[in-house]
Amino acid sequence: MANPNRLWWLCCTGFLACGGGQSPADPHSGNPGADTSAIEDAAPSGGGLSAPDAAADDSSAPDASPVDAGEPADSNAGDSSVPGADIGESPGDASGGDKTETFRYPSQGFPQFRIQHNLQNESCGVTGRGCVLEVEPQHDLSAWLESLSRDSNLAVLHWDRAIPWDVFAEECPSNEDCLAWYDQRAPGELVSWVRGFQEYFDKAPARYLAVSVLNGARRGYQPLYQAGGAGLPMGGDCPDFTPRARISTGGVKPVTVAMADAYLRFLGWLNARLRPSHLAIMVEANLLRKNCPQSWPSLVALYHYLVDRLRQRDPQVKLFATLEYPSLLGWNMDACYKLVFASCNSAPGVVTETPDPAKCYPLDLAPIGELDEGGRLDVLALSFYPDGLTMTPPQGPAPILKWYPENWDGKSGCLAHAKYGSWVDPLAQLDRLGWSKPIVISEWSARACGGLARIPVNGRLQWIETGGNAGSQLFWMDHVLREARKRRMPFVVWSFARDYDPLPRWVADSQLFDSDVFSLFNAWPCSGVFDKNGADKPPITDLWRSGLKR
Repeated sequence: MANPNRLWWLCCTGFLACGGGQSPADPHSGNPGADTSAIEDAAPSGGGLSAPDAAADDSSAPDASPVDAGEPADSNAGDSSVPGADIGESPGDASGGDKTETFRYPSQGFPQFRIQHNLQNESCGVTGRGCVLEVEPQHDLSAWLESLSRDSNLAVLHWDRAIPWDVFAEECPSNEDCLAWYDQRAPGELVSWVRGFQEYFDKAPARYLAVSVLNGARRGYQPLYQAGGAGLPMGGDCPDFTPRARISTGGVKPVTVAMADAYLRFLGWLNARLRPSHLAIMVEANLLRKNCPQSWPSLVALYHYLVDRLRQRDPQVKLFATLEYPSLLGWNMDACYKLVFASCNSAPGVVTETPDPAKCYPLDLAPIGELDEGGRLDVLALSFYPDGLTMTPPQGPAPILKWYPENWDGKSGCLAHAKYGSWVDPLAQLDRLGWSKPIVISEWSARACGGLARIPVNGRLQWIETGGNAGSQLFWMDHVLREARKRRMPFVVWSFARDYDPLPRWVADSQLFDSDVFSLFNAWPCSGVFDKNGADKPPITDLWRSGLKR
């Protein structure tokens, strides 16, 4: 990881609200701003690492059938064509039932992520060999997916991990069963993993697949999948994404592929297995525009190329790219309000100004228009981690941001602290987007606790402790679910079924993980609908289930 000042993901994943500003060296100077240049592959890509009130009945959201809302209950039922390269027939529909059956919006689901670690015990760091952090279940996938299905009515696979580019570099021969042909070429553990999801999807009343061509840093291609789940970088930072592009691992014996065709075949293979009704072929695509503006036009060209070919093979499946919502809003904390830091020997600073929504959210809608050219976005899919707005919900206690100096001993008090800023409803801005087709929340969550980050400020690594509380988590879930019902969103996806503990300070001190990875995993602790052992976490669990029963 070459860049020392890499904070964009802290902003967009819910750790900090970044909009420029000043360092908190002066407790009254305002926002703890910092350079927001992007990290490289620090976002989790799968595999393990070793070394307010409950939602009331909303009468504004009447019962709706899929036909009424313009969404098929099962867009692939009885259709053997699949989006992607020609890879043979898709499996028959195993879900059964009446395909015109009505249901209440939205469907609710979880992606497969289950973060587990043993890093609360510092003794694992003595040798570095006993420390484990796992992002997805590696050995009990079926049991994990079964547990998800008990509290969701939407099957989700969120593929934000390495891609077997080499497997799909070659077109399946015309006389072959293409599913079997690619299965034979792909690593066995990957095929088994996808088949586990196939069983899960076959039983689900609604199905959503998201696949990211962009790596975790949203600066380049996903790495090349290696046996065991490791990734080999492909293409470097800010590469060409045009359909003619060829990407390579480099090295003495490089793996080089015609990118667009390999990706199209890979999408087709997944879709033949899973038969989703909704398919995101890019994840948080607009972050590339922020991180690599010179590469953005080529990514738009790739998106158009893929959509046009996928629609030829299956005109019913809903195709789109997901977009990071705060970036679409043009969110700028400094223009909205400035956090007021006070010494930790006194009460936290409080923002008293009343912000102007137009200044907080000036909007950056160009990515929507460019991707949707020719009607190529079937839905507007938003990635939204509201903790990153550093904003106090209208109910409950304000989360508090704390700042510690570079040489903090881990025991002494903070140097400065501030209550989160004024409330300006981000969901009220949806009407300003000018979007008439369906909207979905493709990923979202909020924390019930804070966590430490070690971030560069004025060239020095310093400590920030973000806020979070159970009331804030409950508010954000309730607020999004109410909005989803009002707008009859087809589905919403809460990003973490279970809590996990924040990574303790020693992990950063010991350099077991670098500061970026340490801070990244501390962006989402206590974000689960259930506790880390899978037990109910009232009232958040009750609120989630109340939506399922509507």
